[in-house]
Amino acid sequence: MSVKSFFDSVFGRRNLAKLVQKDHKIKLKHHEFDEFFEAQIQSIGSEQIKVAIDDVFERDKFCTNDHIVVSFVKSNEVFWADGEILNVKHGLFVEMLLKLKDVKKRENMRKKSRYFVSLSGSMKNEAEDVGRAVVVRDLSFRGLRVDCSSEFEVDSIVYISINLSKHQKCSFKGRVVRRCEVGKGFEYGIEICNIMRENNIVLYDYINKLENAV
Repeated sequence: MSVKSFFDSVFGRRNLAKLVQKDHKIKLKHHEFDEFFEAQIQSIGSEQIKVAIDDVFERDKFCTNDHIVVSFVKSNEVFWADGEILNVKHGLFVEMLLKLKDVKKRENMRKKSRYFVSLSGSMKNEAEDVGRAVVVRDLSFRGLRVDCSSEFEVDSIVYISINLSKHQKCSFKGRVVRRCEVGKGFEYGIEICNIMRENNIVLYDYINKLENAV
């Protein structure tokens, strides 16, 4: 499988208005939180939805341009979407305008064991002592896609640490196979090339939970 076919989006454009409706409930995952939050849809555009959340602590952790994962059910089928916060308003409710970049049926994601995630982590090269902050956007047994404000060269070897939860991390060595500029930072495709057995078990268990979650 080519690097392009593995990392590039293969999601067809979907009409959001046919998949979600106003006042319906969806779930959101943000990299600053371990759990999903339930949100209510307030309005729907061609690629954007406005949502409100009323049960969130530490609301100021939601910021404009943050990566977020959305999941919802339509006709007994589960969909996941890779999104971005375009605007956030903190009041009685947390109101957010979200741009959904990619939408895919959960069943298709399970076939490839490749999932949208929103996880914090760090990445560094061999010469560095301290890692640079990253947000992991998708994850599989073979590789991952991350956002980072720092620049790394394609084909360079990097060390990745992912915060799967507040109490669990997964670390491994990877190779940068793709880089593109996104806003003020970079998006990287990372191929996992060396992972110790203990970390491989942790990664396997985490992805297995994603595959079996509803």
